[in-house]
Amino acid sequence: MIKVTNKFFFAVNLTFKNAQTRNQIWFLSQSSKNITENLLKSSLFYQRKIA
Repeated sequence: MIKVTNKFFFAVNLTFKNAQTRNQIWFLSQSSKNITENLLKSSLFYQRKIA
């Protein structure tokens, strides 16, 4: 019985860790996307100011 519960908690822990890393990867990709969009917007804004 103890072995079964240990395996169960191990599996739950693994899936939780995978979900955490997936969330972190998603968050990083979203933030980098936002940063590049902001850089593009600001560069376009400055180009319009200069022109």
